[in-house]
Amino acid sequence: MRTVSRLALALALLPCAALAASPQLFVHRVQIDRSSWPRARGYLTLVSASGGPMPALGPDLFRVYETGQKAGSKILKAETLDAAGEGASVLLVLQASGAMAPLAAELSQAASGFIASLGAKDVAGCVSYGDSAELVAPLSFDKADVARKCGTIAFNAKSFLLYDGLMRAIAAFPPDDARGNPLPGARAVVLVADGRDNGSAADIETVVGEARKRGIPVHAVGHSEVEQEPLAQLAQISVRTSGTYRPAPAPTDVLGALSAVRDLVHFEYLLEWKTELPHDGKDHRVEIALQVDSNTLLQSALTVRTPRFLDWLRVAAFAALALVALTASAAIFYFARKRPHPVRRCALCHKKQMPEWDACPRCLEEAQALFLVQKGLDKGKRFPLLGKSVSLGSGPDNVIRLADGAVSGKHAGLSIEAGRFEIVDLGSRNGVLVNGRKTPRRLLEDGDVITLGVTELKFERRTPGEAGPARW
Repeated sequence: MRTVSRLALALALLPCAALAASPQLFVHRVQIDRSSWPRARGYLTLVSASGGPMPALGPDLFRVYETGQKAGSKILKAETLDAAGEGASVLLVLQASGAMAPLAAELSQAASGFIASLGAKDVAGCVSYGDSAELVAPLSFDKADVARKCGTIAFNAKSFLLYDGLMRAIAAFPPDDARGNPLPGARAVVLVADGRDNGSAADIETVVGEARKRGIPVHAVGHSEVEQEPLAQLAQISVRTSGTYRPAPAPTDVLGALSAVRDLVHFEYLLEWKTELPHDGKDHRVEIALQVDSNTLLQSALTVRTPRFLDWLRVAAFAALALVALTASAAIFYFARKRPHPVRRCALCHKKQMPEWDACPRCLEEAQALFLVQKGLDKGKRFPLLGKSVSLGSGPDNVIRLADGAVSGKHAGLSIEAGRFEIVDLGSRNGVLVNGRKTPRRLLEDGDVITLGVTELKFERRTPGEAGPARW
């Protein structure tokens, strides 16, 4: 396919030297709107060296350069309107002054034939100008009705307000931001005139500026029954609006010139690409080039105003990334931060912080015995035994609370009287084991091992005469 495209391009450019003509590329219009963002569309005309349409070329031969781009955007689609199955919006403008009366029959026949020959997906309209500019038939898919109305134009006006006629034609196209517009995006004004103007409110600069702004090329067919010099005005309008000019020296040449314009419109190219321009509502330069092996053969550029809107998908993506980054930072901070040493308080009086013991020095000083946890989740803890009774269990209201699911809420009690320590089973589910033997009640001796659930506590008695926690 690439070889075929390059061969077709070479053949289209080959007649250039022989005919001393130049092939041309005209970019008429670029559509970049919010509904199809970021997909952009460009409408352009390629004119071969022979003056006819350029044969079908593949997307690999086109490049789009947007503001700030060094490398051209890749073209997603490059087809003629016919190949893409799309139509064009074509408005025919006829000079209805008496100067054109000698060829009224030929003009009516040529105009009706031109409109009837447009494609099924094309829309057509008609404007006449003489003493004033009149929209004879608005743009419509009913081309038979447009042709009929166009055929009723009377060529008897005394004036020839050319520029007012062109402005009326340009105004007949819907604005670019029109919602629900069913008309094809490709546009063209086809003008048949002798180039004279004798008092229009508009001027050539106004016409050219508005046509370029709206992306509407003016294809002019020039024929004059009087002066030939004004025909240069038509050529100037066509060139400055990226259209084409075709002379029709004889009245019978008008139909052939219109047929050539029709073919050129049908072979207008539709390009699609993914735009990288910001949607900021500002003007940006877009250049479309025809290239072979990085060598630019033809190019054309225009200024495009992008729509202004907030891309909520992109905002949501950035917000999600920011949230992930914030969450990750918070997690890193949480796990990497220096944690303060937990505050440990006396297991008995709950008043003083103890960095190494589970009882404060005062309680340890007063205690004559303690339980040392040898096995279980509380392994390593020391519980001084003070007062007249000490409750043991997993419930929160016990003096000695054990983190053991096999220990009952109120598992056992320890009575203390005159240096005697007696453990009593309080009706626990798993019982109380002393030195491996289940017992409901027993006086404890130094070194005894008490098992509650899966927790083992060693009973240690202070040797008479010892003071402080040194014994433990």
